[in-house]
Amino acid sequence: FSHFIFQILLGFGAFLNVKDIKEIRRIIFIFCLNGFFLAFFGIIQKLNYVPSVNLKEIWGIWNAPEPRYYFASFTYKNHWAIFAIMTIFMATSLLIHEYSRDTHNFLKKFKVYILIFSIVVLFSSIILSGSRSGLLLIFIVLIFSIIITIYNIFKNNKRYLFISTLLILLGTSLITWFSLNLHKQTTSEMVNNTKIQLDSISSGDYPLRVMLWKDLLNQIMQKPLLGYGYNSFKSLNPKFQSKTVREKRNIVLENAHRDFTPLFGYGHNDWLEKITEFGLIGTLPFCYYLYLIFSCLIKSKSKTSKILICGSLLFLLYSFVDFPSRTPCCLLVFSL
Repeated sequence: FSHFIFQILLGFGAFLNVKDIKEIRRIIFIFCLNGFFLAFFGIIQKLNYVPSVNLKEIWGIWNAPEPRYYFASFTYKNHWAIFAIMTIFMATSLLIHEYSRDTHNFLKKFKVYILIFSIVVLFSSIILSGSRSGLLLIFIVLIFSIIITIYNIFKNNKRYLFISTLLILLGTSLITWFSLNLHKQTTSEMVNNTKIQLDSISSGDYPLRVMLWKDLLNQIMQKPLLGYGYNSFKSLNPKFQSKTVREKRNIVLENAHRDFTPLFGYGHNDWLEKITEFGLIGTLPFCYYLYLIFSCLIKSKSKTSKILICGSLLFLLYSFVDFPSRTPCCLLVFSL
């Protein structure tokens, strides 16, 4: 609990103490470089990984709970994906700032190419990590961005935006094609898992996390106002787990590469999990925080701020289908 509070307070502390806008951009740039190096070395590690009983998967220092799910220094590929997406938004915000500040010399700046290359590597890393939800989320963002851009083209008659949009589409397509072919085993696994999941849904067999959410809702209904207390999910949720969830958990263990405790210690939905622990009353204050975020998004005249806020909102949105707040690095980036 102390780690959770410390990470949240660190974000507030940075907000209260870092006032200089140039210093803020420097911090953001450092975060972008950090994300780039993690993605770059994560890709190298992915391409050269050879399974071994004696090998510690994460940089040769730590064992991954399940080798199929880790990427770079992250034990879970989905959490890497949302971290990479937030970092892409950071890099994009800096690119927009550089373009707005000096349009004519935009392509002459070395920093611009560093940021563009960082975005390319981070985007590729999401595909190579095998995170289907992360890939889906970033493509949804891309589609919305293109729609907004096209709207601005016709509204403001900005022809150059049309060329920019085509270049971004072409670049994204090439990066996607290259990344999918770079590690065909990961691509094949993503395609096969998607087909199996769609076939199961069509036959009425929903994914495990959907069943977990159903159990969570049942748990919340038993004690909706005050909840069961911080970090109580792991110890109390098994009492509310349905027979279907227990059966699917055994299937996961059968298909695992090694003995491990499956990731059912978390509800794969941070929002529902927090409500079970803190109750509706305990989570109510966070609604004010959401109000401040949306208020800043609407009122702010800075494009940089709007893009950064959108990255934070994606983290909150992703928390409906996973548990990224349980990964310290993700929570720290969101807090800052």
